[in-house]
Amino acid sequence: RMLNKRRVARSANIKGRAARAKCVYVAPLKALARERLKDWKRKLGGGLGLKVLELTGDSTATPRQLEAADIIVTTPEKWDGVSRGWRRRRYVQDVSLVIIDEIHLLGTDRGPVLEVIVSRMRYMGVALERQERARRSGQGEAKTDLADWRQGPSGRGGIRLIGLSTALANAGDLGDWLGLPEHTSDTVAPLGFFNFKPELRPVPCEKHIMGFPGKAYCPRMASMNKPVYAAIREHSPTKPALVFVASRRQTRLTAQALISHTNQDGEPTQFLHMDDAELEAALQECRDEMLANTLRFGIGMHHAGLENSDRDLVERLFVEMKIQILVCTATLAWGVNLPAHLVVVKGTEYFDGQLKKYVDFEITDVLQMIGRAGRPQFDDRAVACIYVEESKKNFYKKFLFEPFPVESNLHKTLHNHILAEIAGETVSSVADGIEYLSWTYFFRRLMQNPSFYGLDDASAGGARDFMYELISGVMEALVEEDCVEYVEDGDAADELLHDGARPLQATLLGRIASYYYLDYTTAGMMNRTLCDAQDAGRRLDLYELLRMISDATEFAEMPVRHNEDEENEKLSRNVPLKVSYQDDYEDPHVKTFLLLQAHFCRAPFPIVDFVNDTRAALDNAIRVVAAAVDIAAESGALDACLGMMTLTQMLTQGRWQDSIIGETNVDWGGRDNAVFGASALEQLPFIDAHRSSRICTLVGKAKHRTELEGVGHPAEQLLIKLAELVVHHQQPLHTRGAAGNATDDPPNVAQSRNGGNAVHALFEQGGLRSREAREAASTLMKLPAVRVRASISTVSPEGEAQKKSEVCTATTPKVEGSEPAVIRSGDDLEVEVELRGLFGPVKAAGEARRQGGREQRGRRNGVIGASRLSKAKSGCGFWLCAGVAETNQLLALKKVMLPTDASGAWNSVVSRISFPASELHSGTAARSTGANASSIVSLFVVADSYLGLDRCLEIPLEVEASRRLKHAA
Repeated sequence: RMLNKRRVARSANIKGRAARAKCVYVAPLKALARERLKDWKRKLGGGLGLKVLELTGDSTATPRQLEAADIIVTTPEKWDGVSRGWRRRRYVQDVSLVIIDEIHLLGTDRGPVLEVIVSRMRYMGVALERQERARRSGQGEAKTDLADWRQGPSGRGGIRLIGLSTALANAGDLGDWLGLPEHTSDTVAPLGFFNFKPELRPVPCEKHIMGFPGKAYCPRMASMNKPVYAAIREHSPTKPALVFVASRRQTRLTAQALISHTNQDGEPTQFLHMDDAELEAALQECRDEMLANTLRFGIGMHHAGLENSDRDLVERLFVEMKIQILVCTATLAWGVNLPAHLVVVKGTEYFDGQLKKYVDFEITDVLQMIGRAGRPQFDDRAVACIYVEESKKNFYKKFLFEPFPVESNLHKTLHNHILAEIAGETVSSVADGIEYLSWTYFFRRLMQNPSFYGLDDASAGGARDFMYELISGVMEALVEEDCVEYVEDGDAADELLHDGARPLQATLLGRIASYYYLDYTTAGMMNRTLCDAQDAGRRLDLYELLRMISDATEFAEMPVRHNEDEENEKLSRNVPLKVSYQDDYEDPHVKTFLLLQAHFCRAPFPIVDFVNDTRAALDNAIRVVAAAVDIAAESGALDACLGMMTLTQMLTQGRWQDSIIGETNVDWGGRDNAVFGASALEQLPFIDAHRSSRICTLVGKAKHRTELEGVGHPAEQLLIKLAELVVHHQQPLHTRGAAGNATDDPPNVAQSRNGGNAVHALFEQGGLRSREAREAASTLMKLPAVRVRASISTVSPEGEAQKKSEVCTATTPKVEGSEPAVIRSGDDLEVEVELRGLFGPVKAAGEARRQGGREQRGRRNGVIGASRLSKAKSGCGFWLCAGVAETNQLLALKKVMLPTDASGAWNSVVSRISFPASELHSGTAARSTGANASSIVSLFVVADSYLGLDRCLEIPLEVEASRRLKHAA
């Protein structure tokens, strides 16, 4: 219906939301989102010509792509982050239909995100509808308050909400929250309300629950192996069976136990249904040795520790019934659609690394596993066997045969969601917060089940007092972390405080946390750390910055498995920055600290589980570090801000800023045992640590130390020098002869094996073959290397108008000996910065492929080479950072994206930053030279994706104390 309305609007050339209507499908997991995306692209994309777009943590989408999409497949956290800015994002305002799959997950830890999504979309729909009515009636802009959610059709505005769930005992509360009409009859359900009994499913399912004695987890799991085998022989001797276990280790142990039982019965290949040739071909594809061994017996394993190719192989063999048994972890129940005739849930507990004990699966997870039983196209009945600890048998009997109620968890994680609404100007007081809560699922369940939420007085007044205390506590916590502040309004503030109407607003720190989807405690922690260091005049080194990032709340859920502290200790021996003796190797933050270093070092992992853990850490780390750049800028610490930018480059490329030679107890400011510029060269194909060090030696690059101690950005770097050499066709590099003797002769073009340029010859002398050197030089020309031109102007107040005067310009490469420009202390300085790509259009992709090469083959400009990241990164941004390095003072910060032209080459962009001239002589930011105070303002141009492409301009200025402007010579 939504699509038909849009088709009619477009055919009638009617502009507005109806012609741009979109559908958003919210899946609980990325794996489920990918499954739905694949299915809908085939059915809706190919059949109806609709554009189906994925928006998850594993994919990137530009605003233009989102605006052009018809259907957006996303996850709760991703859509929560995107919809927070709905006022400025038209593609969010265009949403007319929201489908929330597995909405019964409201009762889990991720449930609060679903609550705020629905609440926000309802509010947005009513607000946009009211604004449209006001516009049509000529009343101008109409302000929508929280109380206006009660207006519009069923309080939903122009957005239709659909929730898909398992059978629920309190589905009426869910329907009321979604905005269904009131239920006025005891026998007739409200319009749009469908709640079926649990036994109504496409394939009837028999459920068998068996209890096992024993408190010790591992012996109890071992005692279940024989009953699992017996259940397969009884209920599914020739049909596919899924065995769900709690961990990757249990998949291996269970598969081995099943193989042992088949051997005891004298039928070792009873579960294998392919001939020797097919089996041998499958084993050739398999990369995991343990998996290959189990496949020989018709038993597969599936867990996140396997490589993608192995998981795809197992899924294909199971679907084609080449193997009959699949032992898997619980994630398979959500992520992959692999139904079976028999499902065995072997244990309902898993080890929680934070609590350091075994805890129960969510009931929704168990239901999802059971839901995999039954294949509608093959079975007329299905079987599910649930093996539990003896004391929990009655509990599962109740909830597996009857609908279960869903409760809210919003009150446990309310801080970040309230902060987001304050930053979005939806909530501006405690009273607004209470009104906001009244439209959540939490409020409906609070009145229905008060004891669950700790409400003693279930009356209307008691509920309001309870919510007042709850919201007041949340606001005070946000104020304490400097994310929210009270707006003082003279004497009225104290009076307003008593009725909850005292106005609040988000601070810059709070807006940063909301924008980057950062936990408010993380924002407060980083702000305190940076401000304390700045106030003490202390500069943070890389160790402190990396520890600060690793201590973020976002990494508190990093899985630490049973006995994994030993593996973490092994990993710590292979990374340069050591943990202190006080650190606990079972701490998820310590593990994150080690995994990020291993990512930079490309160190081997002691166990395969760390591969996926690192991928999860990187997904959060890039976002946390991006927020830390802005928080560091707010603190005014230049070195910390530049250090965070360096961390961003390191995360993207998976390398340290400089390669480390010798012992790992190093100073990371570019000290004696670091070959400067080596890591930047290793971003090019075929150049490893040995070759990069040799090339650095060839060019005679001196070991460098910047003015900024700790983590700094050099003014000139080897990679950018090589790029300029290619552009200007110069050969200024000093190399060494083959015997290692110093020589002033540049690489001889005539002596190069293929007659290439100086860079090509240099790469050959560094150990690359001719083809490899050509490919490395070609990749160098695709990097977003830029030339910088800065124009500095003063903006002087002249009555009501402003007078702008250009005082100096600067370009890269830096020109020495320029005279300082003289400016007045009362003026504002405006720096106009032009970034222009060094390289013009590149060769066509086909020609580039014909030249050979492996790692960079076929890459076009605009796509960032970051093979260590789990998702592709497109577009390169640059931070424009002005500061005084001598005093560690940050003056201005802005980020711009470098565009590409039609050929895919990096183009140019012009942007401006400004700051008051008075900042230059505040505190100790300038040296007094007679009547004037002199300062050297450094303009850092820092790439967000590559090491070694940063530029720096040093601009000498003199601030005149008098009101009269002196013109520089």
